[in-house]
Amino acid sequence: MEKIFVVSLGCPKNLADTEKILFEHFKNYLIVTNPEEADVFFINTCSFILPAKEESIDTIFEFVEYKKKFPDKRVIVSGCLLEQYGGELEKEIPEAEFLSNKGIFLTQGRVITTRAFSYLKIAEGCSRKCAFCTIPLFKGTHKSRELNDILSEAKEMEGSVQELIIVSQDTSFYGMDSYKTPKLYDLLSYLSDMDFPWIRVMYFYPENLTDSILDLIASRPNICNYIDIPFQHLSDPILKKMKRWGSYEQYKNIVSNIRSRIPESSIRTSFIVGFPGETQKDYETLLGGLDEFQFNRVGFFSYSDEPETASFRLEGKVEEEEKEKRISQASFIQEEISEEILKGRIGKIYKVLEEGYDPEKEAFYGRTEFEAPEIDGLVYFQSDKKTENNFKNILITDSDQHNLSGREV
Repeated sequence: MEKIFVVSLGCPKNLADTEKILFEHFKNYLIVTNPEEADVFFINTCSFILPAKEESIDTIFEFVEYKKKFPDKRVIVSGCLLEQYGGELEKEIPEAEFLSNKGIFLTQGRVITTRAFSYLKIAEGCSRKCAFCTIPLFKGTHKSRELNDILSEAKEMEGSVQELIIVSQDTSFYGMDSYKTPKLYDLLSYLSDMDFPWIRVMYFYPENLTDSILDLIASRPNICNYIDIPFQHLSDPILKKMKRWGSYEQYKNIVSNIRSRIPESSIRTSFIVGFPGETQKDYETLLGGLDEFQFNRVGFFSYSDEPETASFRLEGKVEEEEKEKRISQASFIQEEISEEILKGRIGKIYKVLEEGYDPEKEAFYGRTEFEAPEIDGLVYFQSDKKTENNFKNILITDSDQHNLSGREV
């Protein structure tokens, strides 16, 4: 049996594609964790912003160099970088083979590479016109999968996956293209009737987060009380330049509505810092919003000036040093907020999905429903027995800016 070493770069949506590519093209291969053992190196690339492109290219060349020493090994490249620069890549890197993944999200079957959780991709592309984003340029407009196809794929994972994570570029837009009406409510209703202890929804667009969706999340015990809703900024002038829907007041009302309908919930958002024309006043509006909105988790990203985007042509570019300074200050403020929020969980018992053991901390670790994998904090805890990929009740005894600590009860 031939062996394959897999590198999936970028977002969870890419990982979902990787698992489908493995099933479609490499299901008879043995996945190995040591590249020296592999006959094939498979790289699923990301090209969202310049650092992602650089990481993808560096990774390809890393394995091309390995192939020069061992000519019989194959380097196979797929993903967003190929979709965006296919002909150029083939010309510049003749040592590699290139495999298109267009339409792969529509196929059935996958090789699950994660353990306790798995991503379920419900759409491809995006119909928004955000000024900073390249995704619609090479992924195209939003294309929803058929509802029954998604449910069939979920059925295959039912009973073996503890946490099902719903992903797409714009999850709340699901169904608006093919069904001409929002279908996320129907999809989540069907999925929550299946045997998944946790269902997590990622990437809500603010405009389409409806009361009915929030009420469904609140009423279904296996849908995590976790709202991932990237606002991207809080200054009205910057939101307008970004071509984003909404305003400070509208976002304030959304946050208030979430907390009213789901009192014990975790709200994660993300912000782009240093967008062209971002003044000190715009930046201070963002900082003020952090204090007023009290988000549970926030990701801050430095604006990346991509030549293909509308924002590339805007004036008022912010210097890199200034962007780094602003991100550092915003991160510090948010860490203090997160620390205070996490302190409020001390003394409470939570259902935790155990994911492993950290020998340095001499503790098991996992997550509550309020933490998404790989981007949020962890719960470190003491227990008498290992039950990886299963749930335990943990009494929280301590916290810091990111993580919780406790013991099994």
